[in-house]
Formats: sequence, structure tokens, C-alpha cells
Amino acid sequence: MSDTGEPIPGQTPDEAINPADKTHVVIKEITQRDKILAEIERIVTIDDDEKRVKAEESFIKQRVTELTTDSKPTTLSLVSGSVYRGFIHPETRIMRNFLVDAVRIDDQEIYRTLLESFRQFRDNPSWQNKSMREIASHALIRTLGDYFGNHYSTSSTEEKNRQFYWDHGSVGSKDISIAEFKGKRMGVCTEKVSVAQNLLTFMGYDSEFVISTNNRLDASETDDRGGHAYILITSDKGHFIHDPTNPIMVEKEDGTVHAVLPSNYPIVEEQYQSLVKGGQVEVTHTDLIWDGKSYQRKESVKRTYVGPK
Repeated sequence: MSDTGEPIPGQTPDEAINPADKTHVVIKEITQRDKILAEIERIVTIDDDEKRVKAEESFIKQRVTELTTDSKPTTLSLVSGSVYRGFIHPETRIMRNFLVDAVRIDDQEIYRTLLESFRQFRDNPSWQNKSMREIASHALIRTLGDYFGNHYSTSSTEEKNRQFYWDHGSVGSKDISIAEFKGKRMGVCTEKVSVAQNLLTFMGYDSEFVISTNNRLDASETDDRGGHAYILITSDKGHFIHDPTNPIMVEKEDGTVHAVLPSNYPIVEEQYQSLVKGGQVEVTHTDLIWDGKSYQRKESVKRTYVGPK
């Protein structure tokens, strides 16, 4: 972490220094997470492709069945009025707004994509000395980009997303499977964050899904176009805001995108409690420029995240 308290580019919540009381619940979560990450590492490093695929399928089936059994269907929307902790049941209805159909996180391909992302990182020589904790948030953001077909949003992404929902909002139409978004380059916060919530829970993280209005994601614009979704993560290092759909953008000197990195913002206990009660927290976000040799920081902007009302 830098002297200003900003996360280092690519930093995971486990690497950040943010003292917090260790409760029994957090210690249990960390133990479970490390066990699950160790099992994922064992599976993705199996040399025989056929054996690895079978091991992946068995692990995914067992883990998803366990999480589904421990969860219950519900409805998540702006009016639900609280944060949602844990696994989102495949029959849970996630509503961007009440004028369009709900989405369900019911495609097990998201977990296969996650394990493939871990495998790719483990096969990369520059990442082989990294721990699974260090890789996790990078594997998560790669998974979202690979699954949805877009690693970040543009005006075109937003337009495709809105048109898709309006086309599926007829009277008597059914809920939408998240698989309908696969590879179509139209995933925005509602879809990406709900998938990220399940991926984090799948890996054993203690995370909470938040959807609210009046979040300000840059210095001048209020994000009030139907609300914004983000995640709260709790670990042995404290609490973090994680925003999968607004990552750290790394540009080349010519302005083209070089890479995207996870956006994780450490917050203290008081800020966490404020968010879950409907308050707001301001964080500092810094995008980067890659000059071919090193990262250079761009001018920082303030982001304001608001809890559910």
C-alpha cells in the first residue's frame, strides 16, 4: 500500500494493510478460503488434461451443490434495502429495475471459466511464484471479462445492455439466465457484480452484494441511472470495497487500453458500518499509464459509494 493509503495496482485485499479486529467468523472464513484455494490450485495444476477436466467438473458440482443447499431463493433489487451476504441461489431474481425481467445466476460455466483463469495464471512463468491469494482477484476480473466478452464497459456496452432488457420485458416473459449474456459484450454492473459475488463465495471469501443509488464514480457525475452494484469483502486484513465493473484502467501512452486491474479500496470498520446502514464512503481511485517499462499514475479521482436505503 502507498503512503496515501491507496491500493497498489493489482493489489488484493489480503495484501493491503488495514488493521481490524479478528472475529471468530472472519477466522473461520479465512480457514475455509485457504482450503478451497489450495484445492483449486491442486486441480488446475494437474498435468493430464482429461484428469484435470474431470477433477474440475467434480469439484464444481460438489461446491455449487453445497452452496445452493445452504442458500435460499430471494429477490435482490434497489428496494430490497440491505446488503446480501453469501451465495446467490440460482433461483434468486436479480432485478435491474421493475420494468424489465429479472436475471438469475444459474450457469455453471462461470465456475469453469474461473478455474481456467487460475490455470492460465499458474502456467504463466511470471505468476508461478505468486500465492493463490495474490492471484485470486486477478483471476476474478479475467473471468468476468472472458465470460461476458468485455473486460470494461463503454457507451456501446451500456446501449447493448439497455436494448437487451427492453427486448426481454414483454408481459409474461420469463426470467433471464445469466448465460444469455455470455460473450455478448453487454455485461454491466448488475450482471458482473452478481456473478462476482458467487465467484468470491465459491472461493470461500466473505463477501456482500450491494445495490444502491447516488453512487458517484468520478468527480463530476452522479451514477443515478438505475443504481450501481458493488461488493464488500471482509478478510483478516479488514473490510474492502470491490468494484468489478470499474477496474483500474491501464492505458498505453497512445491512449489504447493495455490492461485492467482489480479495484479494491480498504475501508475502516466505521466506514463499513456506515455503508451497511445506508451511509456513504469516499475513496480515491487512480488509473495508470504503461510506458513500456513501468506504471505511471494518472491524476486521482474521488469515488463515492453509497449503501442501500
